[in-house]
Amino acid sequence: MASIIQRKGPKGTLVWQAQIRKSGFPTQIKTFKRKGDAQKWARKIEHEIEAGHWKDTKEASKVTFAKA
Repeated sequence: MASIIQRKGPKGTLVWQAQIRKSGFPTQIKTFKRKGDAQKWARKIEHEIEAGHWKDTKEASKVTFAKA
């Protein structure tokens, strides 16, 4: 189950952080301006993990266009 917490973001604004911790998978964390968006993202990722469709894109997102 995901944890949704309110935090101070850049410039002191309040943001919502979704954190998903599931055994056997890396922790997923993402920050949103609205709580509803955080909840929707968390449900989507949890569903993908349970259905076996989730893929870790962390390394792929680090590749720049110049490197490709």
